[in-house]
Parts: sequence; C-alpha cells; structure tokens
Amino acid sequence: DGSSYPNGGLRGTHEAGGYLAIDTSSPIFLRGDTIFIPAIFVSYHGAALDEKTPLLRANHALNTQGSRLLSALGMDVSSGIIANIGLEQEIFLINREEYYRRPDLQMTGRTLIGADAPRGQEMCDHYMAALSTATPALACMQEIQDQCWLMGIPLRTRHREVAPNQYEFAPYFGLNTTQIDQNLVVMQVIEEVAARYGLAALLQEKPFNNVNGSGKHN
Repeated sequence: DGSSYPNGGLRGTHEAGGYLAIDTSSPIFLRGDTIFIPAIFVSYHGAALDEKTPLLRANHALNTQGSRLLSALGMDVSSGIIANIGLEQEIFLINREEYYRRPDLQMTGRTLIGADAPRGQEMCDHYMAALSTATPALACMQEIQDQCWLMGIPLRTRHREVAPNQYEFAPYFGLNTTQIDQNLVVMQVIEEVAARYGLAALLQEKPFNNVNGSGKHN
C-alpha cells in the first residue's frame, strides 16, 4: 500500500487494496464463538496475495485440461475432475518443562545444538505399542480428536509413530482445498490442547537429528 510510503505510491487508491472472496469449495465452520469462513485474497488486478488462490486456479486447470484428455480417450467426465487428498499429521509431544529449557526448540521448533538422542528409532516398541495412559499423550490426543470432531473435522485414527514421543493423526480423504484448510486448524488445536496437558507439540518436519521426522503424507 503506497499510502504508507513518505511520498505515496504510483497506484490509484482503489487499486492499492487487497480483496477477500469466500472460497465456496471449503465449508464454513464454527469454533467456540467464532465463525471461520475460508476465503481467498487477491489484488485489484487479480494477482494472488495468498497461497489458496494458486491452488484453486490449479484445480480449475486440472479439471479443464484433464477433462479434455479423458474425453479424447473415450471416458465419461461429465462430473468433472477433482483432487482428493488426506493429510495425515505427525507430531512430537514432549514435556513442556523440558521444552522451556531449550531456546532452540522454542524459537525454531527443532534442535540446533546438543548431542544426538541416546536412543534412536531402531527399536520398534514405540511404534508397535498401543497408546498408554502412563503419559498424558493419550488423553491429549483424545481431546484433540473431540475438538476437531465438533468442527466437522474427522480424525479417523490416532497412533504412535516410529520415533520416541512421536504420534500421528490421520483424517478421511477429501477435496484438497477442504483438507488443507482443516489441516491448518488441526495444527492449531494440537498446539493449544497439548499445552493444557503439560506437553509441547512440535510440528516442524525434523525436530531431532537422526530420528524419524514428521511428515504430512497423503
């Protein structure tokens, strides 16, 4: 916005703004007393100012050109082509007091200094074992699922992952725009709920050196 510069900008005032439009491909949902309305953010001339607009345009291109191709191959594409994904969410849940002792974890979400973990992922007891009530992790994950369910986000499974203190949620497959919106909300809920159980949720893709990282596999 040129109005913030000492001498203004080169655009007319009506061209300087960003514009919101509702994304009708992703459902509106309610959390607490707040309504969340998925939207896109574009400039006056239609340039994308967000990360969702390019996705919607890619979906449109996929539908248009994919339908042409499949029609030429003799397939019925009258219902169009859509992209479905199911973004699983892997996380580390660690003791919050230990988390506060590590400025690198607080600032970056991953360890930057220190020795490697004395125990890696070569043993399968964490991955293969059922979630236990011996730690707050199970209760934390149950509440995360409950809160997400109230917003219409079905996290179908919860289980341990390969690395120590690593866990995973997996949703149902759905339209890619909806899945991405819901995954962003899921990550926010995970961080907020974990704090109430004395845990810190690490969402960075590689929080610890030489042990399994956290993916978002489809």
